[in-house]
Amino acid sequence: MPPFRKILVVSICVLICPALNARGVADEPSSAKRVDLAFIPPQAVAAIVLHPRAVLTGHDSEWLPTEVITAAGMKQAGVDPVMIDEAVVLFASPTKGTEPDFAAILRFAQPYSEAAVTAKLVGREKQVGGKTVVDLGGPQNMLLFLPDAKTIIVGAGPLVEKMLTVEMKADSPLIKLLGRIDVSSQATAVFSIDAVRPIMKQAMAAAPPVPPQFQDFLKLPDLVSAILLRVNVGEKFTARLTLRAVDEPAGQETERIVNQGLVLARQVILMQITMQQLASTDSVEQAMMRYGSRIINKVFDQLKPARSGQNVTLSVESSSGFAALPILAGLLLPAVQSARQAAERVQSSNNLRQIGLALFNFESRDRHFPARAIVDKNGKPLLSWRVAILPFIEQDNLFRQFHLDEPWDSEHNKPLLDMMPRVFQDPRRPPGNTTNYLAIVGKGLAFEPDNRPLKIQEFTDGTSNTLLAVQANDDKAVPWTKPDDLEVDMKKPLEGLGQAEPNGFQALFADGHVMLLSKTINAETLRRLFGRADGQVVDQNELNQ
Repeated sequence: MPPFRKILVVSICVLICPALNARGVADEPSSAKRVDLAFIPPQAVAAIVLHPRAVLTGHDSEWLPTEVITAAGMKQAGVDPVMIDEAVVLFASPTKGTEPDFAAILRFAQPYSEAAVTAKLVGREKQVGGKTVVDLGGPQNMLLFLPDAKTIIVGAGPLVEKMLTVEMKADSPLIKLLGRIDVSSQATAVFSIDAVRPIMKQAMAAAPPVPPQFQDFLKLPDLVSAILLRVNVGEKFTARLTLRAVDEPAGQETERIVNQGLVLARQVILMQITMQQLASTDSVEQAMMRYGSRIINKVFDQLKPARSGQNVTLSVESSSGFAALPILAGLLLPAVQSARQAAERVQSSNNLRQIGLALFNFESRDRHFPARAIVDKNGKPLLSWRVAILPFIEQDNLFRQFHLDEPWDSEHNKPLLDMMPRVFQDPRRPPGNTTNYLAIVGKGLAFEPDNRPLKIQEFTDGTSNTLLAVQANDDKAVPWTKPDDLEVDMKKPLEGLGQAEPNGFQALFADGHVMLLSKTINAETLRRLFGRADGQVVDQNELNQ
């Protein structure tokens, strides 16, 4: 993410949440509500507490599509989302190179049907800490646990396992925060900087240098202890965010940086709007840009950071529900887009990781990797290596339907195109029968053009230094069964790559790990990654250049 976008995200986040007082908690009304700390593990670093029922049955709820929400929930999961009194979404501290695990604790107003849930969410039962859970599978090994008739726990397997084995007196920075704050707002988000400070600083140290005007923002992880957000939408819209600094002097410095961030954020947003307006010749689009500028200026005019001791708070309020709509859209759309892109990036990485595992299982069975194509007796390519690995991605039944002695587009094989496994589907692209997960083909590369299958011993540069497959640009996508892949031109190694993700492309290495390679990666570095036995080993630091 470019530096100005990092600052923009921080600034937008600073638009929405309530105040903590100098002791760390805002003065709370007698109606203050505490979150149930049961099942919250010390590994959790952030939580979002939602009250869906209050929103879906509250003020102006007749305008909401509650019938659709109920029908969709019953169809997909066997429960009515309108009946969820409280949802606690937890995020665990990420390890290096991974996205954080997440899980949700759903508490209902009335008992749900366990039979209906297990009928919709089918999986294999297993034991975790003496408790019976349902393994739903998937890239994150999703687990489902039904502790009682009004509670459902579902999420990434590693985090759910920690939730089910957590001790009653578990403690952590996040648990301490959750234990003393009011969560009666429709949405409350809590993020413990204390819990992830080492990871944040490590990531920042490895990131490219930021421009001088953004240097102060690198101080925030050392200055801020926690972030608390509350949002209410009803007769009155309120959104407040508090940055709790480690002490009062840090609060003063945080206030200065926040003010600076607001100025920069306004400038960046308005500059982007102006550029879009100048680039457009459509009168309606230009009017939308003018409207956007007006709303952005109105929002930033309201934002006056208020500091009380170590806490810096910003807020947006409106007595008009209509006024809240553009404000919410302006604030949440960038976050939603960012979350969607992050989810797609994780799914794509998991797809390549599963493809890599299948290639290794094939190698373990046959003592060599699959050739680039299944061929006829004369050596003519018929079907892709992707067909050859089907038995290793739990698609043995599909594999047996192919006539391996016929080409991919034969009368029998062509209809099987529409049965493409999800692992070959890039989540960014519309569903179909083409894939842009392509093998690296070339003389001396992971897949030889003469179709000779390679032994792992032939990767003499080291499996961690050699690419097997990549997420190619959309215009390089091919029918998944067709024996067609990325024919590498070593004079132009980036051809066909770099546009799959906003910042680059996913790459599968011959040791099974997956990495997002920058679209600005040095051409010589990429050439060395392609070669499996050229004696040119790549320094890992080069991959970030």
